[in-house]
Amino acid sequence: MSSNKHAITFPGQGAHNAKMLRNYRSMDEFKLHYEILSDSLGCSPLDVIERDPEKVNSNVFSTLLTGLTGKLAYLD
Repeated sequence: MSSNKHAITFPGQGAHNAKMLRNYRSMDEFKLHYEILSDSLGCSPLDVIERDPEKVNSNVFSTLLTGLTGKLAYLD
């Protein structure tokens, strides 16, 4: 079985940084789902993390962003 899908994986909590998603911010699917995520939180997680890098280790942000990248891995 052949697949063109890719998985985006990140190391465990405490090893994240805001730059890890920089290349994906321009993707249309990322923008669409990130907007939904940001509206739900009432803020832009990546902007918050860029201002305060320690926030990347907050489950509120890291869990949602990890879930978002997992979802993108399964989109065509």
